[in-house]
Amino acid sequence: MKNLTILFFLLFSTAVFANERVKLLTLERQRYNLMEAGDTLELSYLIAPSVMYIHSNGMVDTKSSFLKSIATKELVHKKITSSDDVVRIYKKNIAIVTGKSTYDINWRGQDMVLNFFHTNVYYKVKGRWLLVNRQTSKIS
Repeated sequence: MKNLTILFFLLFSTAVFANERVKLLTLERQRYNLMEAGDTLELSYLIAPSVMYIHSNGMVDTKSSFLKSIATKELVHKKITSSDDVVRIYKKNIAIVTGKSTYDINWRGQDMVLNFFHTNVYYKVKGRWLLVNRQTSKIS
């Protein structure tokens, strides 16, 4: 009976985490869509106040500076694609999403297409996943 209880718990936990993984991948796509649309109001609800947004060129944005760069069109996201995303969840409230992404952007009037490895860290607060850290590394 004990083994059956353990097996049920493992299967239930796997199903719950699978559901959370789908939520996080959907949230990632939603965040990219909002960045492409330049919708800083909705985007602000997905980002923690203390977020660190570390770019591949070494620049670091806060929530305020990142949203401002989009609102002022200093940074325009024309198209964002991502692939090979892997979601790892720890203690039910910390998630790390890693993968590859391509950003077709205009930064300060210059068109660029950038390929990255990305690491996005989420923290679950009151039932909502919030982005708390993002870091990218250029793919040569």
